[in-house]
Amino acid sequence: MLRQLSVSRPNFIERIKDEKLKEWALDINSIWRQLGRQVDPIHDILWTQPSLPLLQVSPAVPENADRHSLIFLPNPFIVPGGRFRETYYWDTYWMVEGLLLCGMNDTARGMIENLAYLVHKYGLVPNGGRQYYTRRSQPPLLTQMVELFYNRTENTTFLHNLLPALVTEYNFWVNNRSIPFFGPAYTAPTDTPRPEAYREDLAVAERVTSDNRPALYKNLASGAESGWDFSTRWLAHSGPDTGQLSSISTSTIVAVDLSAILCSNEAALARLFTAVGNRSGASYFINRTIERSSSFDGMFWNETLSLWRDLRLNLSLNGSFYGSSISALVWRCGQGGVERDEKFLSTLESLGVLEYPGGIPASVWSNSTQQWDYPNAWAPIQWMLVEAWHDSPSKQLRAVAEKVARTWLTTTYLAWERFNHTMFEKYNCTEAGEPGGGGQYNTQTGFGWTNGVALKFLSLYPDMVISPSSSSDGAKRNLGWVSVIVFMVVSVAVSIPCLVWCRWLYVTGRDRYWGRVRNEHLIAAQGGISHSRPHSPNPTYTNRYTVADINGSSDIYNETLLEFDV
Repeated sequence: MLRQLSVSRPNFIERIKDEKLKEWALDINSIWRQLGRQVDPIHDILWTQPSLPLLQVSPAVPENADRHSLIFLPNPFIVPGGRFRETYYWDTYWMVEGLLLCGMNDTARGMIENLAYLVHKYGLVPNGGRQYYTRRSQPPLLTQMVELFYNRTENTTFLHNLLPALVTEYNFWVNNRSIPFFGPAYTAPTDTPRPEAYREDLAVAERVTSDNRPALYKNLASGAESGWDFSTRWLAHSGPDTGQLSSISTSTIVAVDLSAILCSNEAALARLFTAVGNRSGASYFINRTIERSSSFDGMFWNETLSLWRDLRLNLSLNGSFYGSSISALVWRCGQGGVERDEKFLSTLESLGVLEYPGGIPASVWSNSTQQWDYPNAWAPIQWMLVEAWHDSPSKQLRAVAEKVARTWLTTTYLAWERFNHTMFEKYNCTEAGEPGGGGQYNTQTGFGWTNGVALKFLSLYPDMVISPSSSSDGAKRNLGWVSVIVFMVVSVAVSIPCLVWCRWLYVTGRDRYWGRVRNEHLIAAQGGISHSRPHSPNPTYTNRYTVADINGSSDIYNETLLEFDV
């Protein structure tokens, strides 16, 4: 089977009016090839062959899972980038969206089928494409990917083939990832350090007693399953351990985003079963959607603050804004409609989270060192709001969506311009064009979901133009660095002749001074003139000095040792 790894000039890019943005979009499209991977079917190792437009795959080859941590996948795929060199679950959604925009339907389909393959093999989509990820998942977006692909291609054969995997995954989350009597939660079933972060987890565990370490390891793994690894969203908000990673309690929190995703999946499954003519399946998921929607706002919406938030087991709501609140908008759950959305907008405006030049921050916790907190801004959070409101019946909400898209395109474009055409995993919301930081590893480049979201926004707003003040920021910054370099070069060029000249003056003056001293002592040695000890620049040190004593007209020099203070 052949899978394409790039399309040279996607059609939607031709609609982009700003030539700078068009060039950028073409460059992002070319990055897909750089991020393309294929598991060697014989040795279960990754191939990276960016020079080839096509990679051939045999779906019937033997697997060797006992030899490597890498999980065999039947089709080529796109990796996020940087340290993330294998497939990752929820990243794949935004990469698939970008691939479909770029006309790479075969690659997108292959990646979706890879995830379905993993569901059939493990009963879930693992966090990533390694054996040590198979006990935990990530936000369940496979159903959303299938519907996205089906809506673009109307391929009912593909849909028939994928529906069993979607139902299997749905059952996994409903049966294995919930807190009884409350609702869905990220609860990875492990009590040991994460293999991919073993040292880091052991370091965190030093802060708790040995009895509490199994629970800590479970909550760290559950935080990784959420995709928000890590954030004060999962940490203590009061007491001596406020904001400490050792206080993490992910598995005891009913997650608003997970509930919203499952609600959206149920609605999508109802539509997909309808598309294949399965009325009983459609009816079942319609009822599940109604059931979850009817309780969603009552559980997560705070009328006083006009905000959706996570629910903790002590029935208290998280005490701050998190980007996960926006998930209720895009994975439309609840029954508030436009009126409730506008209330939520008022909260966002009062918090000021829409005014940052680098995007909406993951949270407003300014004293956190975790990467899913302020000041980091992430592509999925921006996408959630824009996807929810870009076609809203409310003119006000549509305007906000365009503003958020413009801000995000500006910051990602400026960073691309400043940092040698690099796309980053996350960005700093406080300054346009700056990559983010914090967390347990350095900021990564590539970057799959950032690329997909940028392409999505460019497709939604092809007439958008980066303002001269914004687009010149990068040039101004580069000009600043050029000015510094020029100043340094000129300074060195001027300083070297000056130093040489000063050295020449020093040597010449020194030689003339000591020449005069020698002459005076030579005259005194011949008895011609009574001469006192010469004045010295520094009378505190004694130096022994040799000169030649001239004897009359003789050509023979007899050395005479003179001593004086210098």
